[in-house]
Amino acid sequence: MKNVIQFGTGAFLRGFFDWMISEVCNKTDFKSKITVIQSTSRGLADAINSSSEYTLYARGIEAGEPIVKKYQIETLDKCIVTSSDYDAFLALANDESYKYIVSNTTEAGIKYAPEDTKDAPASSFPGKLTQLLYARFEADLDGFTVLPCELIENNAGELKKIVLRYAEEWNLGAEFAEWVETKNKFCNTLVDRIVTGYDESMGESNPLSNTCELYHLWVIEGTDVGIPFREAGLNVVYTDDLEKYRTRKVRILNGAHTSLIPYALLEGEETVLDAISNPELKAHLKGCLSEVLPTLSELYTEDELKNYMNEVIERFTNPYIKHKCQAIALNSVSKFKVRCLPSIKAYYEIYNKPPQHLSVACDKLIEFYKKGTPCDDNELIEYIKSHTREEILSSGRVFGEDISKYIAG
Repeated sequence: MKNVIQFGTGAFLRGFFDWMISEVCNKTDFKSKITVIQSTSRGLADAINSSSEYTLYARGIEAGEPIVKKYQIETLDKCIVTSSDYDAFLALANDESYKYIVSNTTEAGIKYAPEDTKDAPASSFPGKLTQLLYARFEADLDGFTVLPCELIENNAGELKKIVLRYAEEWNLGAEFAEWVETKNKFCNTLVDRIVTGYDESMGESNPLSNTCELYHLWVIEGTDVGIPFREAGLNVVYTDDLEKYRTRKVRILNGAHTSLIPYALLEGEETVLDAISNPELKAHLKGCLSEVLPTLSELYTEDELKNYMNEVIERFTNPYIKHKCQAIALNSVSKFKVRCLPSIKAYYEIYNKPPQHLSVACDKLIEFYKKGTPCDDNELIEYIKSHTREEILSSGRVFGEDISKYIAG
């Protein structure tokens, strides 16, 4: 057995990683169980410890038809609550069967907490991980393969950096720091799957029961981690260039959301499915994506980009996912700067002219902040409401620079 310690009881890991391990165990000779770590008094520990098996429904469009796939997940073993059973948590370090650590503690989870100390249960995930690793080191055992799923850039690198900071501040010694560096494998990863959580319409009373879309992708930086994901037919990619995949996801998938949503809300659409069902909005989205694809031609072939774009559009048409436009609209300006502006500038560099459809997306963003229901910094909203389009594009106050030449008039 090559077992896993999982930080996080949430729906995402139960609909992504835990399902993956279930598929691997069912389809290959690889065997594994997952011990879940719950960091707070609130969570699903009682449910996991009373009946760890649950049902996952993967729902979406396949070959143009709605489809639901049902999976019985039996990979969870037990759940430990660190605040009430800290000794049991540290005891995991002495069990050589544990080879992997996976986490999804939200984007805010990989943060340094100055109040954490080595002698009491840490409040932060990196603090808890440091305590577990130190117990492993003191047991004179090799370390773990660490696979964080938090949606931040360089997630494993940032996590290791904080672990080493605790090691220094807690005076755990140079030998421990070297052991962290040489006996553990920290792998940056990029996850992609919409997990929609418990759904009463499935007729399940088990709170662990879960729903997700059909699509999944896990990109892992580096070499094979020893779990036969691909032998089980899973969409797992090993690469030395994780940024290539992140750029594609941010500019096409996330960029599609950001270029569509302000326009959709101005048109009164409630969900992404509503928006993509609107012919005018769908044409706008396809136009935006047609301008994004050429900017990624140095990273992917034309066919690869078109296939990914078509996957994204198909995912948007998933009838089982009620993705609220207003929720996606949170902090739309900062999202536009990260997700859409690089494509706009790259398009301008290639063609020496502004992109038409992405320029419309920018104008709709401004209009949404002026007339719609934006959720953002109040000073930013007021600035946009009280200034002209030309001032907004050129001042740098909104987009961090003068972008007027990149946006069609």
